[in-house]
Amino acid sequence: MKFTKEDKLVFVKCYQNGETVLQICNENQIPRSTFYRWIQTTSKL
Repeated sequence: MKFTKEDKLVFVKCYQNGETVLQICNENQIPRSTFYRWIQTTSKL
């Protein structure tokens, strides 16, 4: 499943607002390794 840049930013913002990585990944079927990569790339913006 492909996610848009906007989707990725929404997920990372949820994480920054206190939601756990496991919650986000499980609810949206995202591999944890992929989500951690998104966090790293968005934190560089």
